[in-house]
Amino acid sequence: MQARTQLEAAIAIRDIKRVLVYSRNDINRKKFSEEMSEKLDMDVIPMDSPKKCVEKAGIIICATNSRSPVIDTDWLKPGVHINTVEPKSMKGHELPIAVAGKSSVITTDSLEQLCAYSTPHFLANTPYEQNIVQLSDIITGKTTGRTSINDITLFCSVGLSGTEVVVANEIMKMAEKYARI
Repeated sequence: MQARTQLEAAIAIRDIKRVLVYSRNDINRKKFSEEMSEKLDMDVIPMDSPKKCVEKAGIIICATNSRSPVIDTDWLKPGVHINTVEPKSMKGHELPIAVAGKSSVITTDSLEQLCAYSTPHFLANTPYEQNIVQLSDIITGKTTGRTSINDITLFCSVGLSGTEVVVANEIMKMAEKYARI
């Protein structure tokens, strides 16, 4: 369900022409692609590997229940934005920790909630933990967000409804601004 609503939200605020989809389950991948192609009236294309999705993406939405990384940081192109949906813990996370090392900006919807889980967030006690900023601080200008079209950005959702849409929109507006410079 999360993948469907995340995709619908991204389509609602961004001018996305096509979507590449990967799931480890071939049946789920094809079903999702068919359903969302019809619902969104656009090409939602099932891919046979995560690399084929990631290496071409401007926006990556990771909405998996995987307890181990599903992508490789070497696949990320400059300027990509990554959303990881719901809290990810040290015991299981769909992104490699090295993604944070490649990210110029790491945000979350709530630092307080990120730190409140009984199992620490996957970036806790890493060199990147201190780089996580609250989304509201970027939106209000208290903290700098993306400063270059080539910045890789990472949003670590803790599940506060709707913030994923806001963060994607704000980051992409910043990217457009820097693309014109």
